[in-house]
Amino acid sequence: MSPMSARLCFNSRCGASSCSLSSSHSKRAPYRILACSNRVFGHHSLGRSCVVRPYSASHVVAAANLGTSKVVQTKAKPGTSSSEDATANDDDDGGEKTSSEHVVIAAGGTGGHVFPAIAVAEAIESQNNNVSFVGTAQRMEAKTVPESGYEFDAVPSMQMYRPWFRPRNLLLPFAVVAAVFSAWRVLARRKAKCVLGTGGYVAAPVCIAAALRGTPVIIQEQNAVPGLANAVLAASGAARIAIVASEQAKRAMGAVGGMRAVVAMILSIVLRIFGNSTQRAQVVLEANPLRRSFVDAAKGGKKKANKGPVVEASRRVLRARARQSLLGTPYTNNAQVLVVLGGSLGARPVNDVFANPTTGVTAMLEANPQLHVLWQCGRGANYEDVVAAVEPHPRLRIAPFLDNDAMREALLAADVAVCRAGALTVAELTLFGVPSVLVPSPYVADDHQTANARALAETGAAEIVLESDLSTLPDTVIELLNDAARRRAMSESARATGMLADGAAERIAQTVLEAARGD
Repeated sequence: MSPMSARLCFNSRCGASSCSLSSSHSKRAPYRILACSNRVFGHHSLGRSCVVRPYSASHVVAAANLGTSKVVQTKAKPGTSSSEDATANDDDDGGEKTSSEHVVIAAGGTGGHVFPAIAVAEAIESQNNNVSFVGTAQRMEAKTVPESGYEFDAVPSMQMYRPWFRPRNLLLPFAVVAAVFSAWRVLARRKAKCVLGTGGYVAAPVCIAAALRGTPVIIQEQNAVPGLANAVLAASGAARIAIVASEQAKRAMGAVGGMRAVVAMILSIVLRIFGNSTQRAQVVLEANPLRRSFVDAAKGGKKKANKGPVVEASRRVLRARARQSLLGTPYTNNAQVLVVLGGSLGARPVNDVFANPTTGVTAMLEANPQLHVLWQCGRGANYEDVVAAVEPHPRLRIAPFLDNDAMREALLAADVAVCRAGALTVAELTLFGVPSVLVPSPYVADDHQTANARALAETGAAEIVLESDLSTLPDTVIELLNDAARRRAMSESARATGMLADGAAERIAQTVLEAARGD
């Protein structure tokens, strides 16, 4: 038996907890390996998980002998025995879908680009189609996408540095060409019928390669101010359809100017040389897609069809369960929950304010015995610095990052949230009706977070504290915690906007599949 290397895998997309499976997961397999990155058996490309099939019993034993791997018996479907479930569909030896539609999704950089893409991928896959992702090996998508159960291909990284005429950008054209060639090979190998780009620099070369190949390209823009890649792809005609989440973004897509217009014109000329149409993308307005588990929880439970009092009662039950899970024994019915979210990359200025021993969370907890704080501060140095600076407290939970389940519980439990104003964060806040204090990052492209924050604040669902005024943040939060009537009004305003996300992922998936089929 060849040696195996093990790593811990996480995935909640199948019936077994913490089981890492690719989209080719076969539910008939009687064993699932939970901690394996074995390449000897040929199961693994980059990011692909291992599915142990019936004839691979020796593989299971070998993994178990490592001492760090865990193997569990496949759970039977309701109403069937394990053996019946294991032997179902015996004619399928690999669990691969038989649909002819394969969609490639290009997303990278931050959770704001990656998680909406995963939401759409779930909707596409639910209709018996195959999905794989393309990103860079250095960013969060290389970890998050495989953990969500999807196959992942890496292309060379590239980045445009602002301002445009910095010397480092002189090498950008060469990096783009290398990334486009790499993406071309991925699309050819995957036999992609359509490419969906949800933003991040990696989306540009993948979508350009698809356009040059004549593969339909659809882009989805989350922010009120379109990102560079999406704006250029739409204006050049590389993308056939541009899906945007706000009227402001829709207007901006139709008025690309400056250096973006120059780049779009160059790309349009290249596409014409290859004989492809360069008609400006059709712009479609649609809410940001959110993961189905989030939408179901916000509605009071999976596939909740009832409305009014029944839904509200279900929400209260889920909220109580989330609070018990997050807060544990100190939890009381009168508890107030403050959730501080630093985003997938963390927010050091916000961390510094709440770490202040005289005005930060320690002082807030001492002043309010009913207050509980869940603080997601970012991985690496962000987390280490916060833990070193803040004294432990029984009503304080500090985490570097919140996964899908933890984020859903945090939003269910929250009375007030303090966070950046990324488009995904704003969409999730409104879906759960969470009153928020937004601190837009001034370091992002085109100051798009400020535009996102203002759009939400105009609905009455959020307060804005600029980073230049961070000293006022603790007082703003305390005032909101002490005003229950105001929080209720903000929650109602938020939820009125947020429920537009119900079905958004499925509608976007339908648009993608129609393009893939040539409809």
